[in-house]
Amino acid sequence: MSARRIYAQDDLTIHHIHDLAPELIAAACSGDLLHIDLSAVERIDTSGVQLLAMLQREALRCSTELVFENPSAAVQDMLGFYNLNTLLRGSPKASQGAPVHE
Repeated sequence: MSARRIYAQDDLTIHHIHDLAPELIAAACSGDLLHIDLSAVERIDTSGVQLLAMLQREALRCSTELVFENPSAAVQDMLGFYNLNTLLRGSPKASQGAPVHE
């Protein structure tokens, strides 16, 4: 199994999701180990949260190990607001059986 690392360089907001989603969804369905580095995300809104949840769901469906790495303070705050911090654990396969919340 090969590994791929993607650095989320843009804000995860409604204004940027349209450009980011196709590449991320394709990567989530690659069947490989996928690391998404969230350290450079300065802004995230509900659309960004939905994208992260969708990526997790697609990775699970496609048997891709997904790991969200280095979440910025903005990402942590927004996921905490929605009580979705478990998304940061990635796919259950990657997090050794952690529960998935959708």
